[in-house]
Amino acid sequence: MSVVEHWLVLPFDLDVAYVHARLESELVAHGQRIGFCDLIIAATAIVNQCEVITHNMREFQRVPGLTVRSIDW
Repeated sequence: MSVVEHWLVLPFDLDVAYVHARLESELVAHGQRIGFCDLIIAATAIVNQCEVITHNMREFQRVPGLTVRSIDW
């Protein structure tokens, strides 16, 4: 059994794609663009009502509607 089998993998589905597109549009309009992969993570978290735990607070705090927590390890 691999470690990955213990993880819940959330899909990049149509709902996530729509949220991703909306967020990209909002962030670009406000000059707050973040990395493409970070935006996929953010959109996936929003759709699935999850928080993002990260060392990269500067990027993720720009995303409206996203709950972000700093990791302390």
